[in-house]
Amino acid sequence: WTLSRKTFETKELRFLHGSCPFFGGRSTFWSSWSPRPSLDLMRDFPESMKETASHEQFWTEAQELLNVTPASQIKDGVFDTLQTAIDRILERSVHNIPTADYAESAPLAVGRRSPTSRLRFNKFSVPGPLLGILERQRHLSKTNQGAPLEIMVDCAATSMAKGDDDDFVRVIETSKGTLSWTGNKTRIILCAGAIPNATMLLNSFESCRDSVGKRLTGHFVTHISARCPVENIKGWKKEDTLQMAAAYVAGRDPKTGLQYHVSVTAMNSPNPQDDEEDAARECPDYAAAATLDQLVGSEDYVVFVCSALGEFTEANPQNNIKLNKGADPTCNVTLQYTLTPSDYSCWDVMDAATYDTIKEMAGGDEHASDIEWWDETTHSWTKTKPAVDTIRIPGVVHESSTAFMGPKEEGGSVDELYRPHGIENVHVTGNALFPTAGSWNPTLTMCGYAQDLARRLFDLKGRAGCEASG
Repeated sequence: WTLSRKTFETKELRFLHGSCPFFGGRSTFWSSWSPRPSLDLMRDFPESMKETASHEQFWTEAQELLNVTPASQIKDGVFDTLQTAIDRILERSVHNIPTADYAESAPLAVGRRSPTSRLRFNKFSVPGPLLGILERQRHLSKTNQGAPLEIMVDCAATSMAKGDDDDFVRVIETSKGTLSWTGNKTRIILCAGAIPNATMLLNSFESCRDSVGKRLTGHFVTHISARCPVENIKGWKKEDTLQMAAAYVAGRDPKTGLQYHVSVTAMNSPNPQDDEEDAARECPDYAAAATLDQLVGSEDYVVFVCSALGEFTEANPQNNIKLNKGADPTCNVTLQYTLTPSDYSCWDVMDAATYDTIKEMAGGDEHASDIEWWDETTHSWTKTKPAVDTIRIPGVVHESSTAFMGPKEEGGSVDELYRPHGIENVHVTGNALFPTAGSWNPTLTMCGYAQDLARRLFDLKGRAGCEASG
């Protein structure tokens, strides 16, 4: 996509993080944080989406797909005694963080793939399981017990066309030619992300241009690193080996209602040079991992790396994507993010909550003077909190809301069956569907709604079969 000048010149934003369209997508390199939002955090979601998410099955099936495990249950020798201590501290002291709602052991998509697996920390990624399904279906098709799964690589889908006398799509244009069929049974699922999904709809259907891309939300990011002496961690005694902990603290800006959360990674490395590889492998969020220069000299400290995410308000028409005159239909859009006073207010609250979270873990008010902060400009520890412009990290993440579910008269782009209004057999997945971004990492919720779509389409197919046989 093309960035607008306003976005590029906003020093706290600058750009939106992209992704390379490799097989497996973003799952090949991601943070694994998979929190479950409560229904009250799904602000302005339509009742149909809330009703779907109110069933326990919605969450358990998504958690099973991603192997989501609380960090407290990993117990691999690395996530162990420090994890227990950090969980206990935050549970008891979260009320000391004025705007925080709750704290929990971080839910991470790193669980065992099978009951007998010896791997206790195994981050979920799409290629392995998907290729497993491909192989399974190949064998089933040989005995006429199933259909083969076919995957086309190095192929870009560019646009779709519906019939001239109905609302069914039967043509997809691709970089390898035109794909066409007859009949009404084929369904197209758009699952390439909030921006590519919207780009495809804008290029394909004039009727979508009234709503698609008119709303754009996402998350802004703060990174703060600190350390405290190991003896200041209440109820914990230093081990001889690498210890890590991951926690999740969520809250809201009382003035705007906008949400934030703090992803905490805590680490004590007695042997930084030897621990470096294990620390990198087991750190949930590689973008917010402790670096070797932070760990060397911190053998008798616990290092905290906090990545905090806050949500952009949805009430900002300046945030949008629009078609431009680019020749490549896979990216012929201009994207714009700007910051409103509400966004800045939430960002300030989030930064304060991040500092408070670190203070509570590091022993509370009585030991606050022992905390040292990482200065990114000098690459050293200091007693002075870092400047705001060094902790607010450019690059928007978790872009959302480009084709949100809701009535067309309220700006919505898709109906309760995830279809763009007026199109019968195209369905949208991912956080393009979310009317608001919340602050929670969207992966678990996205998977839940994708599985809901799969169940609905399976039920529709079953009913059609019954009607045909009847």
